[in-house]
Amino acid sequence: MYNKILKDDGFTLIELVVVIIILGILALAGIRSISKSSENAKYQSTLREMEGLKNAIVGDERLIEDGKRVSFGYVGDVGALPNSLQNLVDGTGITNWQGPYVKQGFDDNPDDYLYDGWDGLYTPDWNTTSITSNGGGNSFAIYLVKTKTRSDLENNDVTGIVMDREGNLPVAADVGNIHIVVTLPNGTNKPAVNPGTDGMYTVPDVPIGIVTVTGTHDFVVDSKLDTFNIEVWVYPNVRVYPIVGGQKNVKFNQILPEW
Repeated sequence: MYNKILKDDGFTLIELVVVIIILGILALAGIRSISKSSENAKYQSTLREMEGLKNAIVGDERLIEDGKRVSFGYVGDVGALPNSLQNLVDGTGITNWQGPYVKQGFDDNPDDYLYDGWDGLYTPDWNTTSITSNGGGNSFAIYLVKTKTRSDLENNDVTGIVMDREGNLPVAADVGNIHIVVTLPNGTNKPAVNPGTDGMYTVPDVPIGIVTVTGTHDFVVDSKLDTFNIEVWVYPNVRVYPIVGGQKNVKFNQILPEW
């Protein structure tokens, strides 16, 4: 009777081994699921942080007011890409720095913005406009501009045309008296250019951002007295975008001498 009770109510060794194997499989599956979920969470948080770094550097193109983009980030303020990601929170010696451009972590880890979800340092490459995460062994990158070319952030053209209010283009003898200057947000003036006889001008090497275009025309009032007059037309808030560049027509508001 005693043996029969043991046989009916207990487990054989084989049954115990099978149970242990099943529990082991379930535990392994659970560990893998948790690990996969953790990796995905790290990837998603890293991707969000990288997008934040991108917006800090070149602005958020989704921020629009009155149909115009208003966010150009660090480059839009300073006129160049940062030397390092630390420049986004430390503007020592940088003209027109308006940061910090990213939020720092708590006091115990103020440099958290420099590290991805796997605690690895981000690697910026300004020449390819990329920020790369090692991703725990599987690296991935985001790009600050679609063309992956630095010059499309720092060296755009501002182009336009000058003419009088009657629509007349400059005469050859007068184009040297017409000057177009682009002023960057950091106060730097790009070298003045003259239009051609077709009225077209191009100011090169202008970084993305909101700039001011100024047109001036110098002309003689009295050649005997050697007196001159200068007319000035200022166009603020000209947007310069990546790749395409800012475009603004500078049209003088009256008929100019000899035109």
